[in-house]
Amino acid sequence: MKPEHLESLRECCESDIAFERMQQILLAAEVEQQHLELKTLCQSLLANPVHSIAASAKRSHSLKSLEALVMERAADLLNTSGRWRQENVERRRAEKALQESEQRFRSLIENATDIIVVLDRKGVFRYCSPSAVKVLGYTTQDVVGCSTAEFVHPNDIPIIVTVLEQAIEHPRVSQPAIEYRVRNRNGSWCFFEAVATSLLDVPTINGVVINCHDITERKRAEEALLIANRQTVTLLESITEAFMSLDQQWRLTYVNQQAAQLCQRSREELLGQCLWDVFPDIVGSVFDREYHRALEHQVPVTFEEFHPSLNAWFDVRLFPCADGMSLFFLDVTERKQAQAELLEMSTALGNAVEGIARLDINGHYIALNRAYAASLGYQQEEMIGMAWQQTVHSNDMGVVNAAYQQMMIEGKAEAESMGVRKDGSTFYREMVMVAAYDWHDRLIGHHCFTKDITERKQAEAALVESQERLKLTLETTQMGIWDYECNTGIVKWSDSCAHLFGFDPGAFDSTTSAFLACVHPDDRAAVRQDVIQQTQQATNYSKEFRIVRADGSIRWIAERSHTFHDEAGKAVRVLGISMDTTDRKRFEEALSQQAERERLMSTIAQRIRNSLDLEETLNTTVSEVRQFLKADRVVLFSVEPNDTGLVTAESVDSAWLPMMHLRMEETYFQQSHLGYHRESNLVIANVQAIDPLSSFRRFLDRWQVKAVLAVPILHGNTIWGVLVVHQCAAERQWETFEMGLLEQLGTQVAIAIQQSELYRQVQQLNTALEAQVHDRTAQLQQALRFEATLKRITDSVRDSLDEGRILHTAVQELASGLEIMGCDAALYDLERRTSTVCYEHIRSDLPTANGITVQMEDLSEIYDWLLQEQCFQFCRTHSSPPRLLSQQHAILACPMVDDQGVMGDLWLFRPAGDAFTSQEIRLVQQVANQCAIAIRQARLYQAAQAQVAALEELNQLKDDFLSTVSHELRTPMSNMKMAIHMLKTVSTTDRQARYLNILQSECSREIELINDLLDLQRLEASAYPVSLETVDLQACLNAIIEPFYSRTSDREQRLTVHLPTHLPVITTDKATLQRVLAELLNNACKYTSPGNAVTLTVHCDEPLDAALDAAPLITFTIGNQAEIPTTELPHIFEKFYRVPNADPWKQGGTGLGLALVQRLIMQLEGAILVESSNGWTHFSIQLPLIKCSLPAANLAVLGR
Repeated sequence: MKPEHLESLRECCESDIAFERMQQILLAAEVEQQHLELKTLCQSLLANPVHSIAASAKRSHSLKSLEALVMERAADLLNTSGRWRQENVERRRAEKALQESEQRFRSLIENATDIIVVLDRKGVFRYCSPSAVKVLGYTTQDVVGCSTAEFVHPNDIPIIVTVLEQAIEHPRVSQPAIEYRVRNRNGSWCFFEAVATSLLDVPTINGVVINCHDITERKRAEEALLIANRQTVTLLESITEAFMSLDQQWRLTYVNQQAAQLCQRSREELLGQCLWDVFPDIVGSVFDREYHRALEHQVPVTFEEFHPSLNAWFDVRLFPCADGMSLFFLDVTERKQAQAELLEMSTALGNAVEGIARLDINGHYIALNRAYAASLGYQQEEMIGMAWQQTVHSNDMGVVNAAYQQMMIEGKAEAESMGVRKDGSTFYREMVMVAAYDWHDRLIGHHCFTKDITERKQAEAALVESQERLKLTLETTQMGIWDYECNTGIVKWSDSCAHLFGFDPGAFDSTTSAFLACVHPDDRAAVRQDVIQQTQQATNYSKEFRIVRADGSIRWIAERSHTFHDEAGKAVRVLGISMDTTDRKRFEEALSQQAERERLMSTIAQRIRNSLDLEETLNTTVSEVRQFLKADRVVLFSVEPNDTGLVTAESVDSAWLPMMHLRMEETYFQQSHLGYHRESNLVIANVQAIDPLSSFRRFLDRWQVKAVLAVPILHGNTIWGVLVVHQCAAERQWETFEMGLLEQLGTQVAIAIQQSELYRQVQQLNTALEAQVHDRTAQLQQALRFEATLKRITDSVRDSLDEGRILHTAVQELASGLEIMGCDAALYDLERRTSTVCYEHIRSDLPTANGITVQMEDLSEIYDWLLQEQCFQFCRTHSSPPRLLSQQHAILACPMVDDQGVMGDLWLFRPAGDAFTSQEIRLVQQVANQCAIAIRQARLYQAAQAQVAALEELNQLKDDFLSTVSHELRTPMSNMKMAIHMLKTVSTTDRQARYLNILQSECSREIELINDLLDLQRLEASAYPVSLETVDLQACLNAIIEPFYSRTSDREQRLTVHLPTHLPVITTDKATLQRVLAELLNNACKYTSPGNAVTLTVHCDEPLDAALDAAPLITFTIGNQAEIPTTELPHIFEKFYRVPNADPWKQGGTGLGLALVQRLIMQLEGAILVESSNGWTHFSIQLPLIKCSLPAANLAVLGR
């Protein structure tokens, strides 16, 4: 065989193994043919005996020539075979090296943090590396085929276009790096740095390669650094102290405004000047010595000194650093003057108009001035020795006592109380009590300073009344008042203003950042800029923006404000009002929607009239309607002659099931659309109002529909179809304008249908003329199509590890390549004897069967052949699973077989009169074999990936546990080390006792944590000792409950215990039972706020867990008046888990209590359940009871 013939043979074979096998067969056949020809020639030479003698010499010569010819041909065949065998070996080595290279490159691309994309000349993605999933959340399928404009920020699109043009103009030259923004799948914007290189002249790439690097974190860090620098400058400018910074040559590098004013020079004059040149008079002074000492020893220095040139006293603080030194100056001249005047003031106190008194440790007056005695109507001598309780009204005795106790603790206390004069009259006074100590720091009494505030109280009452009137006015007009202090950044809101923003009175954080947090994210940047401008430029200002309340509602707010400035022109205060303008905005939005509806109606009507393609018209209609109404699904049913409905056009959100090509049952369609014959619309705001047993309701539930709006499309006097809008996410109240819009569109669609029918008739005439030409070229095209189909499928599934993609590609290519009605792929479960349709591709009105599972016994006549690895075709004459066919179809069933047996099958559907040819059957068999091999590889890969993921999860669980245990063990040790350190430094006995208590508490906490961990380890290892004994529940429970009475009483909680009159005797581990009940009661007290209740109930009950079939049972229920969020309930029994923000007493804990309780109950062969609702949480424990004769209603209630 010639080499060119062998090359043609290679192209026809499926693989190299098949080619080598075919080559050996052909070579053997050719050798055999040569021997046959030789034998025939010999027989022909010996066949005529008459001429044998005469031709003997001639035969001898012919035989020798023939033998030489055979030897020559045999040698040629052997050489050809050896040459091609060597070429096959070399080609396999090259293919293996190529596969390894491709694998390394693919691994590099998939694990890279950068994204590599290839764009065509128009900026459309031709390739995107898999790292886009980790960085942006997009898969390759989401990106390829899309334009860059769909992902790049609109403001950055010109940058991309410019770089793309430059790269195309300069091929193979890397363009300068650019920065731009890309939309993440979650909606946020990410910053990228990219370098583009045009490789359009490289055939294997044919595009512009762009290497994209995510710089979002770097951008955020730069922005945070810029903000931090601005905040630092703002802080230094806002402080009241003068601040300067010096370098190592004593030059001024920074001066704030206060320092410039102090030096009476501008900043420009001071910056860069030497400190000693600016203040020459401090050379050799205390300032000079302290400055050099701080810089020489690198220690902070604080001192006070008089500055001669500035004629002022300063509190100076010096902070040296490696680059120089920072100086803070605080003018304390007034304080120094106050100290000088203190002595003069002490003399004047005796004659002060406010009351001043001195009391001993027992609360008796020992000295007082005339104003104090006069305010109570006494002489000074009369009050000496009098107790202070005689001068306080009985209603305010508690307030004064509380202030007195506060003074004893803190040394000073203030209070307002009602005083009682000598004649019995009362008055309001403000009291300040200051503790008095002797030289040995012992309490000897206190000083009391009083001031008559009766007039102020009367003014406050009048002010409260005025504020109530103002509050009522603001609430009625939906207005609020706010006050912003520019220096402190504090915002004060009125209650009505807080109500506008959705806060309870007093709940607002009173900061600018808290206010900006309420602003809608889209308006926040503009509002922040407005705040800056109104404090820097404007006097009167107004703005309008949106806010988001805590309940998620969005409101429009309009604000008007006035800015107040100080003498220097600096803004110090902004006073403004806020008004709710949501209703006005909604009215404006309604007007805008009406204009948009009219524009949309005009646009759709124009598109419908200009198009003769009915399918395009219907698709345009449903797409525009869904976009305008913001619906989840819009479908158009066409009415068949037998009164069934077929979905001919659909626009659906990706979150909901598609209904395209759905054929509706005759009975359902007649029931649900009976009203259309009377030209009425179908309006359903909530499908829950429909009879749940009706076929219409079942159909809506199947397709996840919550609300329906439908209008008929009339063609003359008959119904051509129905335009239906579905809301799947939630119920919806349909507006009148929405119904009117659909009715108008129904009329326009009816006009388009008439136009389309006329156009279709013309097209049918044209199609009939072209049919003859098409039939004559069909055979050649079919052969080429089959070859291309097989190549596409083989190339697609060979390198894929995705089982779904393999089957999806196979059924789609077969259905399209063979031009059949549909194709589906099913996978077998041989243990359950079932077949499940996993993927299908339908090209006609063939009903769907995707996801349907069939028992093989139901179609044994088909699956017996398939399980025997037989490929066959048959005709279905009746409707049966998996696909309910309404008419006969020709079906080709082909099994997918690998070395382990049959794993599934491929079914192909055609009309009953159109059988599959042998060429088509061979194509399907080849595809089935390729799919079987690819699926086996994919399953092996998935199994390996699952094992790797399981090992990683186990390793993560180990790391998390070790981290948590280390943290919980380290915390008490740190506290103990601090307590030991403080014990070494303190000298007073009370502080030593305090730190000893801390040390003992943390030691107990450490021991408790270690014991809990050991108990958990023993419980998990089933090594926890259980000592069963007979337990008297009455005595046991009394011992457990008694300590909790005093504890709940101290915390103002109510403890109620429900016990049977006669508690039974049970057999269990007494210590474990006591530990469990005490832990649950302790948790109940810990997480219950003051004023709420804790309960314990004991009774006989049925088992909580079906696995506990022993009866009867004893049940312990501990409840407390606090609710656990539903999202936290599944985690409360996990180790080290604590419910966030649920501990009102701030006692802390390890998070091991409930985990131990659960495992201890399991050790006692019991069950524990928890439920939390309506403000209560109940833990119920059931333990097996040998005998329980307790009446159900015989309970005694104990409580304190």
